[in-house]
Amino acid sequence: MEAYGFPGLEEQKIQHRDFRKKTVAFSTATYYGIDHVPEALLEYLVGWWVHHILEDDMAYRSFFKDKGVE
Repeated sequence: MEAYGFPGLEEQKIQHRDFRKKTVAFSTATYYGIDHVPEALLEYLVGWWVHHILEDDMAYRSFFKDKGVE
């Protein structure tokens, strides 16, 4: 993304940093025995996969296709 000058790179970095922070928070909650973590984690991951990967990540598909990168 950086090498091709993708304009949404900083937003991607923010989203992935937030994903890592949230994942660490779930891990910490699991360590402390919070009961609702498995359900909340599954809900979060499904939302991330559906929204981020299928929407946000697909948004840059045409950018790279136009650059000849597939």
